[in-house]
Amino acid sequence: MSRIKSYLLGFIILCTTITTFGQQDAKPIECTTLPPGHTPNADFSINPQTGCLTADNRAAGALVLINEVRDPSGTLITTLPGSSVKFNFNYRDVDGPITFPANASTPTNRYKGPGKYWIVMNGVVGTTSYLTCKSVEIIDTQPLNFKYDFCSPQDVTVLIEDTPTNRAQPKILIEWGDGNTQTIRITTFPHTITHHFDNVPTVKPKIQGLYERGGIDACTSDARNLDVANTDPPKIVALEGLAGGTQQKITIRGGTADVDFNIEMKPKGGSWSATGKTIKLPTTANATATETITVPNAGTEYCFRLQKNGICSSSIVSDPLCTILPTHQVLSSTDVKIDWQSESFTSITRYQVSHRDSPSNLNPNSYDVPVSANPTFTFDQMDCSTKYEFWIVGSWFSGGTKIEIKSAPFIVEPLKGGNIPFANLAIVSLGDNLVKINTLYPFPEITIYRAEGNSTNFQKAATIQNTTLWEDKNVEINQQQYCYKLEYKDACDNTSEQSTPVCTVFLTSAQPNTLNWTPFSVSDPTGMLQNVGATEYYVQVIDELGVLQNVAITTNTEAEVRAAIDQYLQDPLFNGKVTFRILARQDAELMWGTVLTPFPFSSYSNTYTFITPAILYVPTAFTPNDDTVNDVFKANGKFISEFNMVIYNRWGAPIFETRDIELGWNGTEAGAPAPQGNYSYKIFGTDYAGQEFKKVGSVLLLK
Repeated sequence: MSRIKSYLLGFIILCTTITTFGQQDAKPIECTTLPPGHTPNADFSINPQTGCLTADNRAAGALVLINEVRDPSGTLITTLPGSSVKFNFNYRDVDGPITFPANASTPTNRYKGPGKYWIVMNGVVGTTSYLTCKSVEIIDTQPLNFKYDFCSPQDVTVLIEDTPTNRAQPKILIEWGDGNTQTIRITTFPHTITHHFDNVPTVKPKIQGLYERGGIDACTSDARNLDVANTDPPKIVALEGLAGGTQQKITIRGGTADVDFNIEMKPKGGSWSATGKTIKLPTTANATATETITVPNAGTEYCFRLQKNGICSSSIVSDPLCTILPTHQVLSSTDVKIDWQSESFTSITRYQVSHRDSPSNLNPNSYDVPVSANPTFTFDQMDCSTKYEFWIVGSWFSGGTKIEIKSAPFIVEPLKGGNIPFANLAIVSLGDNLVKINTLYPFPEITIYRAEGNSTNFQKAATIQNTTLWEDKNVEINQQQYCYKLEYKDACDNTSEQSTPVCTVFLTSAQPNTLNWTPFSVSDPTGMLQNVGATEYYVQVIDELGVLQNVAITTNTEAEVRAAIDQYLQDPLFNGKVTFRILARQDAELMWGTVLTPFPFSSYSNTYTFITPAILYVPTAFTPNDDTVNDVFKANGKFISEFNMVIYNRWGAPIFETRDIELGWNGTEAGAPAPQGNYSYKIFGTDYAGQEFKKVGSVLLLK
């Protein structure tokens, strides 16, 4: 081990260096026919198999390390007693007999010139001298010859030229700087490579060539970097809708100045086409330029971009900027729901809805709205006497880099005396022998219609004013389901459409040990809720004290409860009956003003009770002989509410009667022991469900 350590030390502090003078390709003669006194078939490893000269090591030379010097049996020579190892790192026929320099035991060497070098190893173990020759090739790598151009801010084209340097490197390694790496084998020159940057490169892209030997990657040439700065055409930094959306004002800034760019346009889902207009940035610092484009259809989304034919195979284009196209729906005298879209939403970080009175331009106000593919905003403060002008702005970045899209303004007027959509939420839940109908908003007048069971015949049930709650007490909640529809009148005398039905969760059992219930629903015909989750149903057990316990959670409308019934029947608090109830829960979110707010719903069903009939056990004989064993005839049972037992003698006359199941007949008649024989009995009563039970039989009295 000490000799191995000395080799490692030699690797760290001492290397032989061979410059580029005199190499040979053919194996030296003395390596083919060993000189007398030497034994063949020893071996050693060269690391690396091919040395590479690059900018980093060209001055010092490519480092080659010898390790694992072994005798013909495979044993490391350096581990054998009395062993020594020497190396000649550049032996040629012209050198004559093989000799070893003074530092021949050093297992490392640096080569400063390209070519093929023959390494001779002489290992001595005792009186045996091993001689082995191997070659190493040193490649003087050269950077690739290529040209490149950014044909768009996110697309680059690289041309690998047809040169001897490039032909010596059949593979290309490209690190694009955006997390993507490519290795490309090139068989024809020149060769074109294109790349699209999904992300802005975090480091400069670099391109290297790969030299191969024996089909294996041998050396990598020095990298050349791509400059990703100042490659953009001017940016469209503002897009403003004018004249009811029939025109779009474009503002550009940054990028190449004093160059004409064509303005192109495409409708949503369509193709790019020329508008016939060009735009050019002045050469002054921080300059902008504007142009107004008339669009074919004010009700269509459009995207705009700048285009120029460059040296690329395709034209150079700017990032597109797309219009904001709003639509609105007047829901009531106070509410208007505004929806919009823009194909630029993936870049937008802020949406703002603004309004002011029209035509006075008084009372301006703005609201931030969360960014999404289909944003929505409900303004609920309109006045019947006022018209409103709304517009929407989407933007990202800030300061000198800010990009902004502004919709064309549009007028909203509150509806008066008309018909409007049902813009409210309604749910029902069961209380104590009543149904609770809740709405989100109060209105001057809400009319409630009711249908019973599976009927679709909704009849007027009530009219409420300026409240969000009505309790329907004219119901039998354990007998059937109830469904409701609502309509309302607002402050401007508009009448809403009827809501979609909203129904109680009706719990019953279609088969033994199974619960079935109708689904929970929320009446939301105008889609006010967002991110609505699946309804979860909590199967609950209620004991005699009113304590609730959850026994299952499911998204189905059926549950098998045999295990729960068996479990709770063992609990004396349940007295032979198990009562269930369903709690329905649904998560959703509601745009409350400008904030998307969690808005969960819950609703209770009626109760349903599984009742176990009375269980009675009656012996067939007893022996009243005062031996304390089976001296009394008595019944045993469970789930019994009322109990009666009568004993008759052989002539049918009653001789014993009790209402307490814990009391039994001691075998006497009129105070004296009754004679041995059969005596008839009658046992009757009721269970916890109020159902009557009766048992008639006879018992044998034995002496």
